[in-house]
Amino acid sequence: MLRVFFYGFLLILLNCKIHVNLPNRFIPMVIDFCNAVDTLMKTGCSGDIKKVAMILSEENLRSGVTSEILAKMATKVISFVPEYQPEKILFDIVGTGGDCGITFNVSTAAAFMLAAVFAGPTFVKHPFAVAKFGGSASGKNSGSVDVLNSLGVHLAHSFQEANLHIESLRLAFISSRTNPVFEKMRVVRHELRKEGFGFTIFNLLGPLVNPTNPQKRLIGVSDSRLMIPMTNALKTLGVEKALVVCGHCGEDEVSIMGPTEVMYLDEGKVSQFQIEPSEFDFEAGNGIDICGGSPDVSATIISNIFKYRRQGSTMDIVVLNAGCALFLTGLFPTIEAAVRHVKDIAMSNLPRALFLSACFGMD
Repeated sequence: MLRVFFYGFLLILLNCKIHVNLPNRFIPMVIDFCNAVDTLMKTGCSGDIKKVAMILSEENLRSGVTSEILAKMATKVISFVPEYQPEKILFDIVGTGGDCGITFNVSTAAAFMLAAVFAGPTFVKHPFAVAKFGGSASGKNSGSVDVLNSLGVHLAHSFQEANLHIESLRLAFISSRTNPVFEKMRVVRHELRKEGFGFTIFNLLGPLVNPTNPQKRLIGVSDSRLMIPMTNALKTLGVEKALVVCGHCGEDEVSIMGPTEVMYLDEGKVSQFQIEPSEFDFEAGNGIDICGGSPDVSATIISNIFKYRRQGSTMDIVVLNAGCALFLTGLFPTIEAAVRHVKDIAMSNLPRALFLSACFGMD
């Protein structure tokens, strides 16, 4: 009964736009969340998870979440995923959403570009591949799954399918069906979006619970306050290398419009720095150049990049993000060197060939 009153009180505060900024108050919710996950998996009842997500949302989430909360919740979700033994060293490029839908699906496009690099002659003998885990829209008008559906890309609904895609293309787009908890949560997430909760704890858990457990991750967050919790959660979960980034306008990717704050996790050590487009010989773009929209609009932008090598800010931001992810291979002394390599590949036939194979060849 006391817990019911507790939730009710916090929800009243949320509805009144009074934000609870007491992280310690959120700690009991970890237990509640874990119990709710057990209930969801046993009975299919999702009401308790929805209550937690309604509180851990928007400003309360941005200002109050801790790495401990994220790591413990992610660990619970991952515990229901069958063990996966990858045949490659896997990379993920993903954003949390919640960035007001400024840009097209940059991380999805960067995943194509990074896979093209891995398929190239320089990396043909290296066991690298991309396993991107994504979902439908939250803050953006088009989530990763939405734009992939528009492009006609077949998702990997099982680890067997993921292995086939990775073997043939160095690239797999992982469906939520491979994560039983997230698959069952889809209805809850849809309900929360309809009720105006666009940014919830699910946005932060998504990048942490990729069922293939990539050890190299580029993760974009839409608020710099989330960088430390996300980075330390990745560290706790045992991820080897990661870049957690936040664009200067709140983009959940490396920005082409201005500086990007970066936290670099390297074998347990964390450093922080800032990068600018000019460091990589890119001209600063503007929001209009890289503006997204519906899944079809984003799909058209991505198709133009890969099928027609369209130059400008859309190509630049994809190359920049793919280059940052490529740096995590450990084979380049600087991010600048990695970006320069991606630039060279982007002008070859490799990205176009891989893109067309992904869109029309994944049966």
